[in-house]
Amino acid sequence: MRIQAISPEETLEVRATVLRPGWAPMECLLSEDADPTSLHIGAINETGAMIGVASFYPVPLKSHTGNGFQLRQMGVLPDYRRQGFASGIFREGIRLLKEQAATYVWCNARQVALPFYQAEGMEFISDVFEVPKIGPHRRMLLNL
Repeated sequence: MRIQAISPEETLEVRATVLRPGWAPMECLLSEDADPTSLHIGAINETGAMIGVASFYPVPLKSHTGNGFQLRQMGVLPDYRRQGFASGIFREGIRLLKEQAATYVWCNARQVALPFYQAEGMEFISDVFEVPKIGPHRRMLLNL
């Protein structure tokens, strides 16, 4: 298994399968994906299949100073969950962002993923809020 930087297009199948069931992969492409300073990380299994992805976008929080990135579109295919792939993807993204002088990473975490992000060192910076058509979330932050 390899964890490495990938292109935005390489994230689309996992995004469609995990995060947006029923959507065509190209519908999962975000305008922010085209930003050359965005970072996309993928976990690739022994057969060369993409099994997990995450994207980090240069989006600062208004309430914070420094070089902030927003984590979005993180997911691992169901057969590969709870095997450390998400942690590997997250940590590789953090490692590469530190090389780019990022000072913090934040995300709007789905309620089901809160324990994962807490285990990775992120802290809550909001109460629960609803994202239409997706469900309850909380904003989380990791200072680098």
